[in-house]
Amino acid sequence: MSFSAGAKLALSVMVSVGLVACASTPTNTDSTSSSIETEQNEMPSAPWNISFGDGSGNQFRFWQMKADEPPQFEYTPVTAEESSSGTYSGGSAKFGELSAADVKQIWSKIEAMSADEALHADTRMMGTGQFVVTAGQKSTTFIVKSGAELNEFRSFINQFAGE
Repeated sequence: MSFSAGAKLALSVMVSVGLVACASTPTNTDSTSSSIETEQNEMPSAPWNISFGDGSGNQFRFWQMKADEPPQFEYTPVTAEESSSGTYSGGSAKFGELSAADVKQIWSKIEAMSADEALHADTRMMGTGQFVVTAGQKSTTFIVKSGAELNEFRSFINQFAGE
């Protein structure tokens, strides 16, 4: 069986950021809570990394490796060949820098979803969103159910998706 270059890239990205579609249990390397702990809702200092897999298989990554480097984003869409329907495409890949305002919005929305365990799902299903968040030595993974909060987050980050 051979895979297209796009399929190999998408698989590589999914594995490298720890987002596997069959992941079923949210984890946290520091405690039993899946909430992200930052001081007084401040953004963590670099290095940090946020990976988000939407319910369609598209992958977003937001990160800052060093304080003196700009925060960045990467969008890796699912292709028609990779989609469960065989026809859906998430568009084109996109990469760029994030503004300070964008970073603040992203962290604010993710912290709110992380803290509200009523939004969390135990397993990955279509329509859910899976987050892997690493700040310094702390890492947490959680799944958010389809709903208003996740839709609001998706609407905000769509500006970072390719066309």
